[in-house]
Amino acid sequence: MKLFSTLIKTMSWFKKVILTVIIGNSVMFSTAFAEEAKPLGLTLGKTTIEEFKTAFPKNKEIGIGQPSKGPIFTVEYSLIPLDHVQSAKFYFDCKGKLITVNLAFPRQDFQHLYELMKEKYTLEKEDGLKDIPLLGGYGKLFANFTEGNVYIDLESENTRSATILTYWIPLEKPVIKQKQSLPVQEQRKLL
Repeated sequence: MKLFSTLIKTMSWFKKVILTVIIGNSVMFSTAFAEEAKPLGLTLGKTTIEEFKTAFPKNKEIGIGQPSKGPIFTVEYSLIPLDHVQSAKFYFDCKGKLITVNLAFPRQDFQHLYELMKEKYTLEKEDGLKDIPLLGGYGKLFANFTEGNVYIDLESENTRSATILTYWIPLEKPVIKQKQSLPVQEQRKLL
């Protein structure tokens, strides 16, 4: 630290300004491009249907999501490179961008997944984790995490046989165009 302060004292005013700009820009650049969660190597909000199909060629379209109005795909769980995956669903918006990845695991995997998520992402909220063990317990266990603009929900209910891990981003609000009304005289003619 002493070497750094000595260096600063001996530098000219111009060099100090340049150093400040470089340090400020590098801090700003690193926070602006912070790493986001990429479930299975896919980037939410950016991965297109075509890119998804390239990554997972053995997929099946199973419907249209609400309210996204985009297709939902499933992939054979044996093709997902994670232990114990029971199902995998991928939701796209109406523009063909990935918005949700939903993975199901056995109920007993909750604690293991919780520990993995807690190490990697920012824990926002948890409940039920200290009260009772999941197996044979009652109620619902959940934890919410974030990373960049991605939300990650981990939940398991005693009434379900699975732990659900969901990565999602909020839908963009649609732009509602104002309806152009006809002048009153024209409207009367239509009635």
